[in-house]
Amino acid sequence: MKNHDVFAMHGRDGARPSPSGVGRFGRDGLCSVRLRGFTLIEVLASMAVLLILTLALTRMFVSATDITKRGMTSIARNSVGETAMESILQDLDCMVVNERLACCKKAIFPPPTPEDNFDKLYFIGTNGDMDDDMPYEYFKYFVKSVEVTNSLGAVYKRFDLVKSRNVMAVGAQWNFYALDPDDVKWWDKFDAIPLQYQDHEILAENVVGFDIYCQDWEGEISTAYYSSTNAVRVKYGNWSGNSSNMPPMSFDVRLKLTSPEVAEEGGMLLMDSSTEDRGWELLNREASTLFGRAAPMMGASQYRLQRRSAKNPVKHYYSGK
Repeated sequence: MKNHDVFAMHGRDGARPSPSGVGRFGRDGLCSVRLRGFTLIEVLASMAVLLILTLALTRMFVSATDITKRGMTSIARNSVGETAMESILQDLDCMVVNERLACCKKAIFPPPTPEDNFDKLYFIGTNGDMDDDMPYEYFKYFVKSVEVTNSLGAVYKRFDLVKSRNVMAVGAQWNFYALDPDDVKWWDKFDAIPLQYQDHEILAENVVGFDIYCQDWEGEISTAYYSSTNAVRVKYGNWSGNSSNMPPMSFDVRLKLTSPEVAEEGGMLLMDSSTEDRGWELLNREASTLFGRAAPMMGASQYRLQRRSAKNPVKHYYSGK
């Protein structure tokens, strides 16, 4: 074979071209392949797809985190609410109302202050110290507002459910005794006791609603209220008519709580009268509600005693008029 024929078969550098034309056969008979890189458009397209996937995954992660946080917040909020509700119902089960001891539920309409948006309940329970011959104990459930500063220094308004109580011996030191005919309305003098001498316990924070509904022995639900305009419609223990001198047949308690984050945001709006309505709307929208019912243990026996009596045996009992 001639030299120029060999040159034509192997090329200038002695390598034979491959049949496909993609690579070339080297001097050792192996084929070396020449790879083609990505173009700029292909790189940009792949980066755009990667960016979209990253954003989608980030959004999914944020949503999952938010759902988990909401779930944990709801569990913690309901746990606090259930504990507070259990305490309320246990105390109401031990309520005493008879021909000498009275209870009182107050709800002021229209409410002159934010605290008056919530009901107040005064009653006497059998939780006192038996050693001082005064087995009864005064109870008061109410909601108070407090101004709190958050971590950023912003001030907001928060509402706490408080249980205040005292044994009758302490009440006697402040010149009132519920068994005394002159102190049937003992709750007025109880409110006069300085807070440092009351046994205070905060049952729940971030309260949005606290309402008490009393069902009498005739099956009627009481929504009576006390008006600051002296239109007195307070339900005391001496229920009028056939239900006098006995506890209500049952108490229905409605407790409404919100999360600390929402309470902080809504509480800031409550600090300004121009945004107060928006604050209450936010607090109520994000709140959860718990219901409970209590039936005073002594109610049935007192009901039977009253039915067997031809009339009210104690004339001095306060009538609420």
